[in-house]
Amino acid sequence: SKMEQSEWIYKADSVPTPHPDFDFYSLKFSENTGLCRITAIGKDIKSGDSGAEIRSNFDSIDESLSKKYGKGKKYDFSSSRYESPEYWMMYLLKKNRTLAKFWGKEHGSNLPSNLSTIYLQAKASDMSTGYLVLSYEFENISDCMAESKANNNKGL
Repeated sequence: SKMEQSEWIYKADSVPTPHPDFDFYSLKFSENTGLCRITAIGKDIKSGDSGAEIRSNFDSIDESLSKKYGKGKKYDFSSSRYESPEYWMMYLLKKNRTLAKFWGKEHGSNLPSNLSTIYLQAKASDMSTGYLVLSYEFENISDCMAESKANNNKGL
């Protein structure tokens, strides 16, 4: 499945201003501080081996976000030294390839005060299908993470 399920993550099929490129949204809450992350899961993008369709989709969302939030930091690399274009999708699927961009104060972005990070990431569900994930993390994200960790450790 495209979405992690946990006690504090809720799936929302609609949000107040949905974006046509995204299928559904997951909301992560902190027990103490409320909503800490909104993640939008993109529609499936059919793509050839070179990932051109996914990259162009990524670039257009990147452009829109950059217009709104200013500059960010892009990560576009492969962990394989011998990657050739016809293996782009395979590497994305096997998580040997990263295509992501982060917006945050440390990158000189202009985020509203309650947001700490926005990130856009390309993922693959199979050799010919990819999708984008767009996350908005709020200032209380560290509370959320600490709580998740504490809850996970209850079982130890």
